[in-house]
Amino acid sequence: MSSPTSKGLLLGLVGVTIFALTLPMTRLAVGPVDA
Repeated sequence: MSSPTSKGLLLGLVGVTIFALTLPMTRLAVGPVDA
């Protein structure tokens, strides 16, 4: 697990997961305020 490729893949997956989770959360948080 110490190879650079697997580390980059893991970081990329974590980043994509966080980004995918942040989009709906921000939409939910901004939605009611905008309405």
